[in-house]
Amino acid sequence: MDIRLASEYDLSALFQIDHIARGNLEKRREFLSGTVDRSECYVASIEEELIGYAVFNYTFFRNGTINMLYIKEEFRGRGIGGQLIDYIERLCPEEKLFTSTNQSNLRMRRLMEKKGFEKSGVIENLDEGDPEIVYLKRLNTEEQDRGGNGSCRATPHRSIGK
Repeated sequence: MDIRLASEYDLSALFQIDHIARGNLEKRREFLSGTVDRSECYVASIEEELIGYAVFNYTFFRNGTINMLYIKEEFRGRGIGGQLIDYIERLCPEEKLFTSTNQSNLRMRRLMEKKGFEKSGVIENLDEGDPEIVYLKRLNTEEQDRGGNGSCRATPHRSIGK
């Protein structure tokens, strides 16, 4: 699998794998286009097929934030989301990395727990009847430093195990 910074050439593939953008929801397409323009979108691919993406920036009180993590439906449950998170963690120079998901998204909630994120709070009324759970992972901790991961930072493009 390869993870790299998305380019404008990836937009049509991003729109195809994301079921909301595929449904031609203009807001989602504008969001994705903007993240690509600002170099905030990272894509995962296998043999040149785009299979997922993560949006990473510092918009949440200047902390590292994964604003979106999306995996193509037929590739879910194969560890791709976890590998994208690992990649983002290596990019993030901040001590805190935040993300969130709807309470109803049990698969993402399990992934957050598996990757060492802790529940940080709840935001009501973003999606009626489905609260947004905010998660935090503390990076650059003593434990990570002992494992050699704390100071490791990813480069904007790198292949990881095929």
